[in-house]
Amino acid sequence: MDVLIKNATVYTLNGENDPVEAIGITGNRISQIGRTDELIEYVSDTTLVIDGKDLTAIPGFIDSHTHFLDMGVKKVLYLDLEEASSKSELLELLDSYARDNPDRTWILGNNWDESTWKGDGSFPTKWELNEVVSDRPVALQRVDCHTYCVNSKALELLDLDPSTRGAETSSGELTGCLSEDAALAVSKEIAPTRDEMVKGLKEAQKEAHSLGVTGIHQMVIDDGEFRDYFNAYQSLLQRGDLNLRCRLYFTGNYLDDFLNLGIKTGFGNDRLKIGGLKIFTDGSIGSKTAWISDGYRDNSDNTGISMMETEKLKNLVARAHKNNIQVAIHAIGDRAMTQAIDSLQTAINSHDIPDYVPPHRIEHCEMATDGQIERMAELGIIASMQPNFTGKWGLPGGMYEDRFDRDKLSELNMLGRFQDQGVQLSFGSDGMPFGPLYGLHWAVNSPFESQKLSPKEALKAYTSGSAYAGGLEGKVGSIEVGKYADIALLNGDPVENPDLIKDLEVELTIVGGDIVFTRKEY
Repeated sequence: MDVLIKNATVYTLNGENDPVEAIGITGNRISQIGRTDELIEYVSDTTLVIDGKDLTAIPGFIDSHTHFLDMGVKKVLYLDLEEASSKSELLELLDSYARDNPDRTWILGNNWDESTWKGDGSFPTKWELNEVVSDRPVALQRVDCHTYCVNSKALELLDLDPSTRGAETSSGELTGCLSEDAALAVSKEIAPTRDEMVKGLKEAQKEAHSLGVTGIHQMVIDDGEFRDYFNAYQSLLQRGDLNLRCRLYFTGNYLDDFLNLGIKTGFGNDRLKIGGLKIFTDGSIGSKTAWISDGYRDNSDNTGISMMETEKLKNLVARAHKNNIQVAIHAIGDRAMTQAIDSLQTAINSHDIPDYVPPHRIEHCEMATDGQIERMAELGIIASMQPNFTGKWGLPGGMYEDRFDRDKLSELNMLGRFQDQGVQLSFGSDGMPFGPLYGLHWAVNSPFESQKLSPKEALKAYTSGSAYAGGLEGKVGSIEVGKYADIALLNGDPVENPDLIKDLEVELTIVGGDIVFTRKEY
């Protein structure tokens, strides 16, 4: 035995014997589970003994939907605007940052969220940004990553056609508020270098370890991202520095390449694997581009944006399905959900998959109806959801209420309904914010019954549920003999004290038997 965790409260989440109090690790695997007095007999002079008194051990968290590399790059290159409490404060922060960084070619910012601002809650326009910075291009990305607000200098470089989908205009003139396709044009223009990606990935990995995250599913947005991101991940892997279990998804423009090479979902090793095909069907609620039936509160004629024609979507899904490639469809609005489920149903009913592939998944499912949830259960589709959205936007007075009405709040992010209908839940953060404990707290402590899970149900969605969504349920996601030793130690018990989950901290994180984060030396 190389490592013994003793005297802890251990939630194995394997459906039996919870809690136990000790875990033995040999090499990169869990070798024993049981009582401390039983496992102490296996200790040798070289065994590292960790006293888990007052600590809770759980399987390492797996964030099944995150823009992980992007998060790290933004820590390195962007001005973080999360703390801006008003538009005027955002502009002040921008002014100060631009003055402090005179050598920056682009002034980049992210994480602003107008739904938390006091006073004027409109998106910043090019005219407002020009007043602060006019000599260099500015691009400020909204927290949901679906909208950039840019100044005139940036628009000059982008040379966008005002008819581009998602480009806001006033009297035929671009305002500088760019969503969806127009926002993708910004992303391509400011794409980081490979060195910046590698540096950002290291930063993101460090943060993940501090939050008990041992695995991630890297999602992509832009058509060119997968190639560059895969190279960055591969660079860390080859150096021996990739200390997470990573699963990378790709956009539709790469599908032919994968089919021609015969590469299927799951190709790779225990640290880096191919995930599947990521497809967008709509935008986001925050950017008012989620594809919905009834329109938004401030404009009932705006029903959002449909990002893909139905026949094209069905064709992509069918080709991936019959070639053993998992499909992950971004769908938020109820109309997008219908389109996604219809496309998956057509493929599932038309083609058997000869080899094992994890079930297909729908990302977000924020506005799924009861009928849609039932259909997902019947088809075995995974609901890849973000419980943190409830705490961030779904409480009374929050952004969801601004976009719709208060009586709509309980009908969004209905985690409890998914659980009751038998849909497999898989939790991720989408980086808003990154960190499982915040999301777990709101999955358990939502004010609405339709959204609530028990503490163990929520923990499973962020561990074994995400492992299942990634096809690794036999290797990670629970604390069982023979599985990889991916473990997080918390400074409290989320099952016994669910009201305090968001205040818990991770004391130690283990990936494959190696301690990758600790608050004290052992």
